[in-house]
Amino acid sequence: MDRGGGKVQIRLQSGCFHVILNSNFQNIIFSDDIERIQFLIILHKYLKKYNSKIYAFCLMHTHIHLLIETSQLSRLMQCVLHDYSYWYNRRNRQKGSIFRRPFISYTKYSPQSQLDTALYILRNPYVQGLCSHPRNYHWSSYNFYYGTTRLEKYIEVDPSLIRNAFSNSCDFYRTAAIIPQQPSKIYNNSRGKFLSDDQVLIFTKELLDGKSPQSLNPHQIEELILQLRNIPGVSIRQISSVLYVSQNYVRRVTAAHS
Repeated sequence: MDRGGGKVQIRLQSGCFHVILNSNFQNIIFSDDIERIQFLIILHKYLKKYNSKIYAFCLMHTHIHLLIETSQLSRLMQCVLHDYSYWYNRRNRQKGSIFRRPFISYTKYSPQSQLDTALYILRNPYVQGLCSHPRNYHWSSYNFYYGTTRLEKYIEVDPSLIRNAFSNSCDFYRTAAIIPQQPSKIYNNSRGKFLSDDQVLIFTKELLDGKSPQSLNPHQIEELILQLRNIPGVSIRQISSVLYVSQNYVRRVTAAHS
């Protein structure tokens, strides 16, 4: 379905679309660079297969933004989601859907709407306080337009939308940062404040010390759950996501040691 103007409509298949992919239950989609690269490789494969192009993208931990032009939107995205989910589940030895369904798409008709959407996508990590400028976030298409990026090996981005709107990289740089920098995303709840998913992922990797969650035995997993739960601001949902265990399991472990 296409979601726009607060109404549910039949999803259009041909045009320019802002596609948003949300993770299931707000779990983390990408735990490392290997997973991000694999997603881009799969996306590139099907963009080529369905004669489509992408103007902008941004890979966040729990969601993905894409601005694509295609004539087979549903088929394209179904293939991308199927292949990445299959690869991800095999790698992490788990089952189930990674992404919330159905995916969200907004049709962008005018060049100005398309440009505004591209800038919105590129600013996403900047607005959430993950970087000091959109160009410093490595998992977006920002550096495809004026310059080079190592991501060019994995996906091809059409730069025409940005280059037609900005005469040079300096103009683009200034416009991309017109939103004031904000602090890292913090959530309030009954326990106080939640840390961002990025912060929890960093803490988890430090505690794992090079190991993967899948290599730990049940006792080690329980110890790790308790260590993370004792960090102020870490939620049950975040622990479940970074350790690939259910939220009910996290609750049982913490309750048994409370």
